[in-house]
Amino acid sequence: MMVPEIYHCGVKGCLEETTFYWVHFSFPRSYSLVDETEVDWSHIMKQESTYIDPAQFQLHLPRYGKITNEERLYHHLSLLNRLNPSQSPLDKLKQQSIFYECMIIIQQEAVQIPTSAETVSSEAVSYIKEHFNDPSLTLTGISSELLYHPDYVTRCMRRTTGLTPNQYLTRYRLEIAKELIIKTNQDLGAVSKEVGITDRSYFSRVFKKIEGITPNEFRRMRANESARL
Repeated sequence: MMVPEIYHCGVKGCLEETTFYWVHFSFPRSYSLVDETEVDWSHIMKQESTYIDPAQFQLHLPRYGKITNEERLYHHLSLLNRLNPSQSPLDKLKQQSIFYECMIIIQQEAVQIPTSAETVSSEAVSYIKEHFNDPSLTLTGISSELLYHPDYVTRCMRRTTGLTPNQYLTRYRLEIAKELIIKTNQDLGAVSKEVGITDRSYFSRVFKKIEGITPNEFRRMRANESARL
């Protein structure tokens, strides 16, 4: 990627027939140049989504590098180029969507996650999903069962999911709780206990903090949505 307002030049001529396709784009906000560093999903996810607000991300895009999945990226770039002559508003909107897919591909290529970290994270996630309804489930317990140090499990999960084990556990419990609130008539105390949170007041506070609304407000909103269908 070429940074604007900086002089760029090649170091030697091309040794084979080469065609350039330039994609010009702008940022809605300012950007900054940083020294090369390892990037994982904990750098990119800045704020998780709630029921009322979308997630927020900060892309870390390399200025140069090698694309391993060339065919996928070239396919999207060719679609961009094919739509370029069109003056149709619909095609221009499609271009925006395709361009964003290109940015996601480049970001995926830049994320550096060792296979060992992915393995540990996968084991931890599986264990959390299997034992989430255990009120005594803790990071120490998860790490002990998986035979890893708690700090190592935390680092691996942050690199692959952007979340710590405790954050992932809380998120997963709330996802199950939302399903129960929508699909059953259980009171909130029963829902809370079923997902491994014994204190109903604490459950409501955590739900409000993460989703932006209380469990009762969530239930009413979903009921109103269903009634309009």
